[in-house]
Amino acid sequence: MYIQFRLAIATIAILLSGCVTIPRPEIPLAEPGGSTRQIEKRVRLLEENWSRQARIAGIAQPILTANSDLCGSRVIWDVGVQWITLNDLDDPIDKSAGLEIGVTEYPYVTGVTPGSPAFAAGLRSGDTLRAIDGDSLNKDLWTFERQRTYATTGRNRYRSHLESVVQNASRDGAVSIEYQRESTHYTIELSPIRRCDYNVFVLAYLDLASQISPTQDILISSGLYSYAQSDSDLQSIVAHELAHVLAKHRPRTSTEQHLARGHEMLGQAMIDGMETRNSEVVFSNPTSPRTYGRRLELEADSLAMYLLARAEIEPSKYIDFWKRIPAETPLVHTHVVDKVRTDNLEAAHREIQKKIDAGLPLIPNES
Repeated sequence: MYIQFRLAIATIAILLSGCVTIPRPEIPLAEPGGSTRQIEKRVRLLEENWSRQARIAGIAQPILTANSDLCGSRVIWDVGVQWITLNDLDDPIDKSAGLEIGVTEYPYVTGVTPGSPAFAAGLRSGDTLRAIDGDSLNKDLWTFERQRTYATTGRNRYRSHLESVVQNASRDGAVSIEYQRESTHYTIELSPIRRCDYNVFVLAYLDLASQISPTQDILISSGLYSYAQSDSDLQSIVAHELAHVLAKHRPRTSTEQHLARGHEMLGQAMIDGMETRNSEVVFSNPTSPRTYGRRLELEADSLAMYLLARAEIEPSKYIDFWKRIPAETPLVHTHVVDKVRTDNLEAAHREIQKKIDAGLPLIPNES
């Protein structure tokens, strides 16, 4: 499947949370273009990506909120809204598709995380944000300064400004958001939730694979996403990768040179497209800095089961998921499922259950 970086932008742009920062070359302002057939196909791709991103955000949310006390300074206040503006769509066909959908230069809601404060308050995809805490939002205008900042730093000033506005407002315990649905304006009061500032993205790659990006976000291949039989399967993946981050596991090839190369590969995959040949660079290139030794994988297993239990997700489902992964997949090449690993998983499960039965805090034992 060919999904250009412009579609990836629409998938990963997340309001009120950290976002992937990937520098890219300067590109001119795109004018709408493309045939009717191209635009219709792109509309479907955009909407599929947005729906998938909203789902994965909802699946990850219980883990990220329940374990926010373990994430140190990397926490944010989140209301659970993903959005883009028309100027996030840099390709002529993307821009035409965006206009067809209803995207404007104001923040267009592409998804609302199920179970989030925004979802509970009634905000839905297709709405347009118009004001935050009573202050009207300006249009996201394409300017030379906006483009220069984005090209050299990977940061979108408009997005950064809105994120900081909401973060500041959230510290007072509530944030007011005015949005437009068709011709009617509504105002809602939200109480943001505190969560770990790590995001989960799905890249188009057919094999079963997952890893941490150089920016410490969680990447899941579309093959693994489709293979998962339930939300708990995907939560098992999120918990495992998050455990590597929280345990400060350093990949075996993580020299500064390799880290720089890994960041470059991730950026290139998103610039050139999300098709298999580009995402393969991110997931399986031999210089990728995202592989761990056996000892660290076992540690991540134990911690991941704690992360799930703390989120009131049955940790035994983690064991079931890993036992079900086909042996011939790349995921098992780096996450070997044998007696050593299953014994480790069962021991962690028994340890957690004893603490639950005794009413003890779910804190991993010292190894």
